[in-house]
Amino acid sequence: MPSTKTSSASANGSSPPRVGESVLLEGIERVIARSGSTTAAAIAEDQQWAALEVKGEDASEGGIRGAGIKILRTGAEAVVPEVQIPGYMTEDMIREQELVFERLGTSEEAAKIRARMQSAHLKSDMESFKAANPHATIEDFVRWHSPRDWIEDPTAELGGRLSARMLEPSNLWLETWKIARRIPACRQKPLFDHEKEVERALMYLESLHPLQIIQQLVPTFVLIVYDRVVSHAVTKKLAIFPKKLQHVASLITSMSWKDVSHEYDGPISLVLDELRELEELAGLGSALLRQLPMQYDLVNRLLEHGVANVADGKERETVYDLLLEELGQPPRPSSREFVLTTTVQRTAHASRALPQRMYALLKDGDFRVLETVAADTRSM
Repeated sequence: MPSTKTSSASANGSSPPRVGESVLLEGIERVIARSGSTTAAAIAEDQQWAALEVKGEDASEGGIRGAGIKILRTGAEAVVPEVQIPGYMTEDMIREQELVFERLGTSEEAAKIRARMQSAHLKSDMESFKAANPHATIEDFVRWHSPRDWIEDPTAELGGRLSARMLEPSNLWLETWKIARRIPACRQKPLFDHEKEVERALMYLESLHPLQIIQQLVPTFVLIVYDRVVSHAVTKKLAIFPKKLQHVASLITSMSWKDVSHEYDGPISLVLDELRELEELAGLGSALLRQLPMQYDLVNRLLEHGVANVADGKERETVYDLLLEELGQPPRPSSREFVLTTTVQRTAHASRALPQRMYALLKDGDFRVLETVAADTRSM
């Protein structure tokens, strides 16, 4: 879901409505209303959840496998229950929740509502555990869910005891265990309401100007492009890419995406330029490797410097084959020339080292040799 941090203005310049906030506040109002309600609706809701409980005192539902511990009261093996996946929280949802918690105030009733909201996942796990383990107690649940809060004590009645924080007055775990029913995860109210969250997302998007939507999608676009370049086969074969990829990754991770303007100037411009260069290098590297198969060193030198000396051996053969394929059989040379150069001392040991040159020509059956000799006349 798009973050609300970058939605500073709508199409006509005014701020878009805080859709998510209003929906969440309505939900909190319903929670507050239910907290003090003893109406027929509240009783009906209580009966509805009671109907979903596991039937039978010894019945077990929703178990997956053994938990490796035994139920303290009965000695039966405890069962790991199937549990719900916790709800997803986007950045804007976290901000909305923080705002709601602030608006609840600091009263005792507000503290209870706040605890109830934060313990939804805990309550779901407790209900699943109760459904799978019919005679379980809070001690059994703590041993499975939070072993560090169970202290082994041979002198205690149950062979151990709860930690000090679990025994504090009005402890959230103890209070939640009292109200948790024996309902397996498959029949519980979903922790994450997919339909509701989709509706919130669509309502939010409808309130935005198209430019704002594109602006919020820029980080995703950048990551997709980077991922495509990183996953390209050529980046794993040529030595020029790892350092460049690391450099671009550091630029992306250090970006303050909320400050990206619709003009795409500043740091984002540098990131886009670097990505463009990476794409061009990857494309050029792929093209060169198709023409010069297996010549990774040669292609790497070409990408890095633009030109490269061709080494003897396989590199020269590959380049020759490429030219032969592109240009056809080259004409027979009319002549061959050889040039030998060196630097040596002549005439005496104390002479200066001077350049020497020999030139040879093979042409039409003729063989010509030209030698150029330099000597240090001062030592003669």
